[in-house]
Amino acid sequence: MKPLTIRYLIPLTGLFAFAGFLSNLSAEDSPDKQSIESPECPLNGPSDALKCALNRNPEVLHARMRFQESQATKDIADNVPNPSLAGQYMFSSGEAELEYRHVIELGDRRELRTREADAEIRLRALELEMARQDTILSTVMALYQLEHIQEELKYLNETIQAFNAAIYRLYRLPSRDANQNTSLFTYLMARDSLRQQKLEAQDRWNQIRRNLEVKLGRSLDDQDLSRIAAGHPQKWPAISEDFGKSLEQAHASQEVSRATYSHRLESSRIWPDITIGPRISLQKSQSGGFYSRERSSKELGLSFSVTLPLYNQYTGEQDRARAREHSSEIQKERTDRGIQSEYRYIVRSYRQHVSGLKTSPTMRILEGRRYAVLGYLRRGLLSPALLVEFHRTYGEHVHQYHAAQLRALSMLWRSYALTGRILDEEIIESIK
Repeated sequence: MKPLTIRYLIPLTGLFAFAGFLSNLSAEDSPDKQSIESPECPLNGPSDALKCALNRNPEVLHARMRFQESQATKDIADNVPNPSLAGQYMFSSGEAELEYRHVIELGDRRELRTREADAEIRLRALELEMARQDTILSTVMALYQLEHIQEELKYLNETIQAFNAAIYRLYRLPSRDANQNTSLFTYLMARDSLRQQKLEAQDRWNQIRRNLEVKLGRSLDDQDLSRIAAGHPQKWPAISEDFGKSLEQAHASQEVSRATYSHRLESSRIWPDITIGPRISLQKSQSGGFYSRERSSKELGLSFSVTLPLYNQYTGEQDRARAREHSSEIQKERTDRGIQSEYRYIVRSYRQHVSGLKTSPTMRILEGRRYAVLGYLRRGLLSPALLVEFHRTYGEHVHQYHAAQLRALSMLWRSYALTGRILDEEIIESIK
C-alpha cells in the first residue's frame, strides 16, 4: 500500500482561521438560533440589510444545515464495527455452542473513513462561507440599484409634471395653429413615453423588493427600501494587483482532498474483513457402567471468518473513485486559472471605470442642468423638439452612468471576495 499522505490542508491565507471558524459554527450557529422564524432585524441603513441577509437568507441557512449535518459523519466514520454474538443449542443431545467475534478492518480503512469525513466537514464549511459571500455580493448590488431607481423615478415624475404643465397651457389656448397643435402632440407623446419608462422603473423596484424580502425574511415597504438604499460612493478605493486565495479556490482544493481519500478508501477494500473471537462448546454425555451418570465436557477454541475478495467486486467503485479524483484535480486547475484571469480583468477594468466616472458629471450637476431646462419649459422658451431631445439624451446618460457605476461597484466587491475581505466588519460597514 502507498504511504498515507496528508493533502487536506487548505491554503486560506487572509481568509479566516479555520479551526476557530469551525468551533464558532459548532457552538453558536445552531439551527435553533439561526432560522427564518428569528426576530426581525432592524433596517436603519444598508449595512443593517447586509447583516440581516447574512443571518436570514435561506441559502445561508441551508448551507449551515448541511455543515451541521456533515459534522455527524465524523462520528459515524470513526465508529468501530459492532462485534457479533452467535450460538446454538440442541435439545436432543444437550449440545450448546457460543461464539463471539470481533471485526478487524485492514488497510487503515477506519482512519481513511475518518479522513474523508474531515474533508467533508471542511468542504461544507467552505460552502457555508461561499453562501455568505454570495449573499453579500447579490444584496449589496441590489441596495445600490435601489438608489439608482429612486433617482430615475424622481427625474421621471418631475419631467412628467413639467410636460403636463406645458400640455395644460396649450389646451387652454382659445385656438391653436398647426405649430401649436404639433407642439401639443409632441408633449403628449413625450409624456406618455416617460410614463412607460416609469412603469419599467417601478417594476425593477418591485423585483428588487421581492428578492430582498426572500433574503431578509420579512416584508418590506417603500420606506424600508428607501432607508436601506445605498448612496453613490464618496470615493473609489484602489485595488491591489496581489490577491489571496479565494473561497472558490479553497473549495476546489478541498474537493480534491475529499476525492483523494474516497479513492484510497475504495482501494483499501481489496483487503478482506476478518472476524475473530473465542468459541465455547458444551456437550453432555452418559457415562458407561452400572452406575451411569450424565457427564458434561467443555471446550474452548477460536472462531474466525475471512471474506475473500476473489471476484473483484470493488474494482468498479475503485475506478469510479479514481476518475472522480482526476476530475476534481482538473476542476481545481481550471478554477485557479479562472480566478487569476478574473482578477487581472477586474484590476484593469475597474481602473478604467473609475477614471471614466471621475471625469463624468455627478448626479448633482446633472440635476442642476435638468432643473434649468425645466424652467425654460415652464416659460415656453424652447421648442418641443429640443426639449424632447434633451430629456431623451438626459435619460440615456443617467442610465449609462448608473450602469457604469454598477459595473465598477460589482468589480470592487468581487475584489473584496477574491482577497478574502468581503465578510470583514469594516467592509460591511463601508456601505452607506
